[in-house]
Amino acid sequence: DGSRPGRPMASCGLSPMELFAAGCFAGAVVAVPMCPVSVVRTHQQNSARAGRRALSVPEVATDLWRNEGPRGLFRCLGLEVFATGVGRGVYFWAYEELKALFKAEGSPLRGSWTADWAAALGTSLVWWATMFPCDLIKTQLQAVPIAAAKRATHKLGKATALRCASIIVREHGLTGLYRGFHLTLARSLASSGTALPIYDALQPHLRAAFGA
Repeated sequence: DGSRPGRPMASCGLSPMELFAAGCFAGAVVAVPMCPVSVVRTHQQNSARAGRRALSVPEVATDLWRNEGPRGLFRCLGLEVFATGVGRGVYFWAYEELKALFKAEGSPLRGSWTADWAAALGTSLVWWATMFPCDLIKTQLQAVPIAAAKRATHKLGKATALRCASIIVREHGLTGLYRGFHLTLARSLASSGTALPIYDALQPHLRAAFGA
């Protein structure tokens, strides 16, 4: 049933595999409508170059639609679904597992608010250490120029995810797959380290307030 001696199951009562599966499904579902947002944001952020003004979000979306149709707005949808789905599966699994570990009998953090905080920080580390290369590759492919002429001469113009990873490793070594990792991790540590403990701390108060 996923429980271990001296250690409670996840607070939601699910086994580790069930937590992972639920997270994967939730992430995969949300990835589909969010894919165009990710693509447009990436192009909008990269649009201001060589003295040119940055394009607005509607301008980028229109440009993508005019040049590539729906496929342009859903660039790398498969990779988006995989990265977000597996990433969320890892995220929720890691958080509940780490909470159970830190709150287990004999843990020095048992009974302390620091258990949730440590679990949140550990979750961010596990999540991004696992999924950062995939997220980087997805962003690189989504950032390929919109115009067909520019795309044809771009080194990633027709690259697959594996081809993109190969190019990054060849040019920058394995560390290239983790370029920007430290900044992303720092942001995630601050976000998860704040949001997840607050989420858990509020639950008993909300149950008491609403009689759940």
